[in-house]
Amino acid sequence: NWRFSELSLGIAKVQLWGAEFLRPYATFPHPNVLGGTSAIFFFLAIHVYQQSKSNRYWVMMGIALLWVLIILSFSRSAWIGIGLGVCSIYLLRWMSNKGTLKIDPIILVLLAASLIFVVPYTAKLFLVNEQSVSERIYLLEKSIAIISGHPLIGSGMGNFLPALLDLPKESSPRVVQPVHNTLFLVAAEVGLIGVISLFFVWVYQLLGTCKIFLRKGGNVLAGVLSIILSMWMFDHYLWSMSIGQSVFWLVIGLGLAMIQSGK
Repeated sequence: NWRFSELSLGIAKVQLWGAEFLRPYATFPHPNVLGGTSAIFFFLAIHVYQQSKSNRYWVMMGIALLWVLIILSFSRSAWIGIGLGVCSIYLLRWMSNKGTLKIDPIILVLLAASLIFVVPYTAKLFLVNEQSVSERIYLLEKSIAIISGHPLIGSGMGNFLPALLDLPKESSPRVVQPVHNTLFLVAAEVGLIGVISLFFVWVYQLLGTCKIFLRKGGNVLAGVLSIILSMWMFDHYLWSMSIGQSVFWLVIGLGLAMIQSGK
């Protein structure tokens, strides 16, 4: 990835203040994967900070570095997930404190400092004439066509792109990449049977894990659940890429470990 530049074809870039910048990849296949993974570990690091009694300074340094990675990745799905996660955590705190709420000053500082980058760029996610938005709508329409052709068993694991290319040709430009919605991608590849199975395997375990965390007072997992929900709605790498699958099942494994320790 060190050979990438803003002139490379198909590279992820961002336009800021009239200039074009290369989005950071690090060792990940895409900046969105970097942002989403950093967001998950951001909330897990907060949980470690809350539970640790020593070396909290180094944990705080790690949290700050993860926050910088999330902002510089320009991953709007990660930003939306962070926003949902923070709201979920404080909602749970408000409910557990019977209507009273105390907001941490450091959270206010981080959010205020990030609004300069986050608000203008994230707002573009909801503009239909934005290229990335129009491409996502295009792929959603094509995924519905694939699902309608194989509603029960899908087109086959990992076969979304071949099924996309097999659709009738058209005059408009074709976008050859997975649909940026994990649930639609799962339905297109493994059908309704696969979606139902994944619902029980993934969501049931996540909700059970959330109960354990909430019972122990560690409601930070609500942030992790929000990040995963945002990834499901706006991206595909939790299903289509090995790094996404690894991160997701790592979260599941940590949750199951909490369940075992809570017995």
